[in-house]
Amino acid sequence: MKDVNIIVQKKKLSEMTDEEINISKYRSLEKRYNSLVEACDKLEEQNNMFRAELEMGYQKLENAQKNVEINKMIVQNALSEKNSREQSFLGEIADLKAKIKAM
Repeated sequence: MKDVNIIVQKKKLSEMTDEEINISKYRSLEKRYNSLVEACDKLEEQNNMFRAELEMGYQKLENAQKNVEINKMIVQNALSEKNSREQSFLGEIADLKAKIKAM
């Protein structure tokens, strides 16, 4: 079967009646309206997607901040423990030096 092209020939504006002109204007406006509605629906869908991504980003940021605080506490505790051991060792060294001098 051969491809059949259907050609729709539009009337010239001067050949159209007032009713046909009004119907044509209405159909044109209807197409534009439907196009705008479709565009708005797509924008709303994208907006919702971006809001979800933004919310996820805020949650990730919040979790990252919590992790930074936890790591900060771990480092502070490790440094405090290191300093405590260091002071303890210095005290023991001083005691041992005193004992050696006393001998």
